[in-house]
Amino acid sequence: PDTIITDVRMPGIDGFEFLEGSQQNGNLKCWTIRELLSSKALVSEGRQLKHCVATYASSCVRSHCSIWTMELESYEGINKAVTIEIRNSSRQICQVRGKANRLPNQKERQVIQRWAESVGLRIANYV
Repeated sequence: PDTIITDVRMPGIDGFEFLEGSQQNGNLKCWTIRELLSSKALVSEGRQLKHCVATYASSCVRSHCSIWTMELESYEGINKAVTIEIRNSSRQICQVRGKANRLPNQKERQVIQRWAESVGLRIANYV
């Protein structure tokens, strides 16, 4: 069964959307970051990106952390980019992983930095 992790979003942390490119040039891209709010969503994320994010469900239920997904929509469709873990007590991004636990690329880091600045999050030095 699908367990709702929380029905209350983390205070002061909103999702994020960032557009780049243009329709005229045919290279419009939309980056989105949104919170994953159910165990089903965590399992799906983990299966698609081949990592263990589903094991964080109990930590999310206890509000120790929140898990977010970053996706990239372009003319080719929507692709998962990375999964983001926030340590709620310190409002710190403490982990970012892509497919098979790869580290984020430079563009993903730039989008995460924009989001973090817009919602008042810190990014751990080791991320």
